Formats: sequence, structure tokens, C-alpha cells
Amino acid sequence: RAYSGRDRTASWENPGWGPDDTHPGSTVTWNDAGAMSQWLSKQEGKTARLPTEAEWEYACRAGTSTRYYSGDEPRSLLQIANTFDADAAKNWPAWQPYALEGPDGYAFTAPVGSFKPNAFGLYDMLGNAWEWTADWHDENYYAQSPLADPQGPADGSVRVRRGGSWHTWSLYARCSYRNWNSDQTRYTLVGMRLLRELSDAD
Repeated sequence: RAYSGRDRTASWENPGWGPDDTHPGSTVTWNDAGAMSQWLSKQEGKTARLPTEAEWEYACRAGTSTRYYSGDEPRSLLQIANTFDADAAKNWPAWQPYALEGPDGYAFTAPVGSFKPNAFGLYDMLGNAWEWTADWHDENYYAQSPLADPQGPADGSVRVRRGGSWHTWSLYARCSYRNWNSDQTRYTLVGMRLLRELSDAD
């Protein structure tokens, strides 16, 4: 089905399954996310931006060291994340062996905040929609990066996305899993999460 691939007719307004404004935006390129960051920063007078990859993983883990912030067991994702499960597998029977054994209630995206948050109170850090980060991808960067607040490679050819989506198998929905695309990729599984920098007045 086109929903699981790079459907050129899809857009954030109509990804193909008719979500409303309570669902995460998807079909968003890295460049779209940058433009949204600039617009929002100007509107609110506060700096909004994509998180670095390190910031994203810190926020996702929320102090945990397990595969998921719900533990190591893939079935624990049913409580915290909208990933590829029995509901989604009905539309892709050939991929049934990769689905979680159990339903999470959604075949496509779910309304934001439908699942339990992590210990930082953040929802949907795993599943629902992949989230762009600010970083270029470099397989070897973290072997030599600063230990504190690494800012990512200075350049590269593809950008990192994290967290998995409604169509992601549990293997790829781990807190540590890294994926990447070009900054122009428009993909029905990919969205964004912006952070707002705090000022001394906040």
C-alpha cells in the first residue's frame, strides 16, 4: 500500500488516511521542519528548533537505559507507543510476522497523547511518526564525539530521524535506533518535534 512508502501524492494535509488535527503531522521534510522552526520562532519571539540527536535521545530515554522507556520487552510498546501491531498488520498481512502480538487500537496514526508518557512527561517519543533531528548522519561520529552535549557532525549527506512510527516494527522503535533520509525526503511516516530554548526569563 502507498501509505507505507513514499507516495508523491501525499502531503501533511492528506497523508492518505484522513487524520484530523489531533494527530501528528506527517509527510514533513527536514527542510519543512526548518521552515516551521523559523516561522514559530518569529511568531513567539522564542527560539524553536529541531533537537540535536543527543538531545532527542536524552528526552526519549527520560533516565532509562532499556530498549524502550517502558523496558526491554517489545510488548511493552503497546502501552506507550503506536507501532506496527495487530491493528496495522490487518492492512499488510504479508508483514504479520513482524507485528507486535496485540492491538494498540490504531492502524495508522493515533491522536497525540493517546499513550502513556515517559518519566519526563513526554508523549509519543516512540511510534506514531518518525521525528527529524537537527543532525547530519555519520556512523562513526559518537565514537569520537564530546561526552557532554554533542552537537552532531559538521556536514554530511543525510539527516537523522528517530523514534519510529505507526508502521515501524519494534526492532526499529528502540530509543537508540538511528535512521536517516535526505533533507528533501517527503515520507508518510515522518514528522517532527520541535523544542523551545529557554531564556533567563523562563
